[in-house]
Amino acid sequence: MEQNETLNAAKAHVDGAAQLEVGTWVGRHQAFALIANKCSAADAACLRQIRDNKYYRTLGLNWDDFCTRYAGIDSRTADRIIERLDEFGEAYFNLSQLIPIQPSGYRALASNVTGNTIELDGQKIPITPEHAPAIIEAVRELRSRLEREQSKTRVPFSALQNRLDLCHSELAGAVRRGVGKSEAAILIAVLTDAISRFEEVSIAIAETNL
Repeated sequence: MEQNETLNAAKAHVDGAAQLEVGTWVGRHQAFALIANKCSAADAACLRQIRDNKYYRTLGLNWDDFCTRYAGIDSRTADRIIERLDEFGEAYFNLSQLIPIQPSGYRALASNVTGNTIELDGQKIPITPEHAPAIIEAVRELRSRLEREQSKTRVPFSALQNRLDLCHSELAGAVRRGVGKSEAAILIAVLTDAISRFEEVSIAIAETNL
């Protein structure tokens, strides 16, 4: 009897804590929907706690219904928010409050992030609203450096190759769909002209490399 009373008391304590946790979070968000890229680290942590501990059950809801009704987002979006917290920690959310940044972009900068600071040329800048101008400038500079570094490893004329591939695909698709006699005559004229121009460029390149 005494053991059952102890268990019931423990369960009541847990349920009460769960209701307090959910109630606190709902109270903070009852006036607006949660926006994924403006979610704070505290919001993400609370979402994770509600999901992992199944606190939403104290409202008689499942996870999907809780997200839709009280977070203003679907459960997949909520799960992605929690995944970002698990992968990146609080710094990602603090940074996203100051400058728009996608997970892929953050990963590229992650080596420059330590704790809640971002490092540029040996200077560690706190990721806080007070340092927003410096943070934004640092992110832009790091992105620019990364872009320059990546451009060095790109295959020469890769963009041109992509455009030529696209042109070929469009032409092949048109032929498969079928073209009328008048359209075929125009297409042949266009291709003949293009071939002539490409031959001229090819000859010019060959002559410059003799």
